[in-house]
Amino acid sequence: MKYSGKLMLALIFLIIIQASVTAQNTQLAEDINVYTGFEPRLAEVEKLSFQPAIQDTFRVVTNLEYPIQSTTVETQYQPDTISALRMKTEPLSKLHRLYIKAGLGNYLTPYADINFMSLRNRKNSYALRFKHLSSQGNISYRGNPAISDNEAYGWYSHMFRSQTLDLNASYHRNVVRYYNYNPVLDTLVSEDTARQRYSRVNFDASLYSTHRTDSIKFNHKIDLNFYHMTDRWGTMENSVAVSADLNKFTDLFAREFFGGKMRFQYIQYQNDSVPSNHGFIGNIAPYMRFGGKWWNLHLGIDLALGADDSTRFNVYPDVQLRFNIFRNFIIAYGSFTGQYRRNSFLNLSLQNPFILPTVRLNNMNEFLRMTGGVKGSFTSNLSYNAGVHYSIIGNYAYFVNDTVSFHQRGFQAVYDQTNLFQVFGELSYNMSEKFWLAAKANYYLYNTANLDVAWHRPSLDITLTGYYNLRDKIILRTDFYFIGSQKAQAFVYDPANPMIKERYVYEIPVLVDFNIGAEYRLTKMLSFWVNFNNVAAWRYQRWYGYPTQQFNVIGGLTFGI
Repeated sequence: MKYSGKLMLALIFLIIIQASVTAQNTQLAEDINVYTGFEPRLAEVEKLSFQPAIQDTFRVVTNLEYPIQSTTVETQYQPDTISALRMKTEPLSKLHRLYIKAGLGNYLTPYADINFMSLRNRKNSYALRFKHLSSQGNISYRGNPAISDNEAYGWYSHMFRSQTLDLNASYHRNVVRYYNYNPVLDTLVSEDTARQRYSRVNFDASLYSTHRTDSIKFNHKIDLNFYHMTDRWGTMENSVAVSADLNKFTDLFAREFFGGKMRFQYIQYQNDSVPSNHGFIGNIAPYMRFGGKWWNLHLGIDLALGADDSTRFNVYPDVQLRFNIFRNFIIAYGSFTGQYRRNSFLNLSLQNPFILPTVRLNNMNEFLRMTGGVKGSFTSNLSYNAGVHYSIIGNYAYFVNDTVSFHQRGFQAVYDQTNLFQVFGELSYNMSEKFWLAAKANYYLYNTANLDVAWHRPSLDITLTGYYNLRDKIILRTDFYFIGSQKAQAFVYDPANPMIKERYVYEIPVLVDFNIGAEYRLTKMLSFWVNFNNVAAWRYQRWYGYPTQQFNVIGGLTFGI
């Protein structure tokens, strides 16, 4: 019974399951007919886009007002302290008060250059300097050519708040000899009678403002120049000159300056053998200067009054233009000016130290001077300058040998109206303080009104200079000078008729002078140097009858304290 009951329950369970399966199969067969693979897919629907709204013909607008009562709240702010910014700069080089350069060369040639100066100071600076150079030597068939040059200088400068005062004083003592004679033939001339000594005292003072572009204040520069000159043969010349330049900066149009210059000079010349000569020259020159980033224009006139034996009044143009064409690579410039100045005994003796003390002095009148050229820099190291000058000059000075002595020892000045045309060019290469090289050339063309020849005026001169610093230990220098041929007035002497002289033109050959110098710096304070002058040993003549010494070597040392 027990097992019969369990069997009966199992059979009933199986019958129920079979019935359920059969029912499911019957339902699926009726509802779904599958012919391909099943792909579930939703049907597309369109969304209704509308907003519910109430259509009302009456509208109420509510204006809201918010009353605000402002109240000031006091606050305090204390900024933090910011420390000053410190910039690192290169240390300043140490200055030394004393610098001495001394040496000795052949022809018994001592040399000394002593400098004493102040250290850095915000208000004052000063310097003292003394120079000496002398030489003995001998030249065949000529008198004693010994020379001696002594110079002493003193400078002082004081910087005020808005202006600066400069004071300069100097003393010059130069000894030369008229050695254009044969001591065997010309027994009337001795070393004492052929000796000439120039002594000169100079004093210059300048006061100038430092607020150049301040549109409120006036710019000013006031100068005082004085010199007193004497020679061994009773010549004396004094000159006093006062000048001023006043202008004011504005920025109304193109950074312009409006101003004027004034200069007044009194000069006195006297010699025991010739009448005294006094002269006065006054200049008043109003001007305007305009400028921009790439250009500058100066417009003015120069009113000049000269009074000596007669009175002359001249008006000169004063026009200067500068235009930067391309970023300092090409700068064009030009000027249209003139001047009236003194051919003084000082100026003539500086040009030709063998001038005679009885020279005739005339004022030079440069009616017109036109200049045009271009300058600039090809690179940061290479620069150039080239242009032309043309001048019309009255009383231009030329030098001819004296006719009193048959050996034509000294020189006189002769004057003539001259049209002077000049072409010039400069080229320089500078590599900081290690190396630089410069070349300069001038070509001159003189067209005289009355003189047949432009006496002692060369038509060409060339200058080359170089400098090389090898690790601040070895320094090399070189100079090369070339002066073209010149024409001098010479005379044929007839011993039977000493008073009769036949004049002829003598052509002085070209002048070539080549110098080399070297310096070895043992320490920063001590160095040794040597200079070789006239290396080619060329006995050239700058002035007819005065050949120079040949090869010269001079060496010494420099040290500072």
